[in-house]
Amino acid sequence: MSDTKALGKSINSIIEAFTSDKLAEDLIEESFGSEIQPNEYYPVDAFLGALEKIEKEYGELVLKSVGKNVMKHAAWPSNINDLESVLKSIDQAYQMNHQPSDPSVIGSYKFEKIDDDSYTITADNPYPCQFDLGLIEGAAKSFDKAARIDHKEGLCRKRGDNKCVYEIETIKL
Repeated sequence: MSDTKALGKSINSIIEAFTSDKLAEDLIEESFGSEIQPNEYYPVDAFLGALEKIEKEYGELVLKSVGKNVMKHAAWPSNINDLESVLKSIDQAYQMNHQPSDPSVIGSYKFEKIDDDSYTITADNPYPCQFDLGLIEGAAKSFDKAARIDHKEGLCRKRGDNKCVYEIETIKL
């Protein structure tokens, strides 16, 4: 991944996940050497290192919170108006926020509609499971507060597999 870069806007999701600006700023400084500029690109390896440190030192909930905040900060497609369209847009947004934007290099988020109330997203990218879970949850809940997102049993990058599958269900009230 050494030549792959992430857009600063998406990296800035780290800052909002922390209740302490000082902790977030220190982590950014340690990982990237300076303040993140929203429209510049930074090495994905540095972003992944920061996420690994967050998971080790602050736990999976903070890592998931970073993922939840991505949609608020990252470049995102504009043609989104419901749960299905936001879930479909995750891969496009991912490609928009990385250079090179080539799925064979950086992986992807593959969307599949199961039925009117359930979907899956298969993530075959280098990001940690809890980060992706948060990213998908943040996007889904921006259109459906009752949506339920789960990491499907089976394949898991944390256990050495090359992908994770996330199930999204909308609950009809």
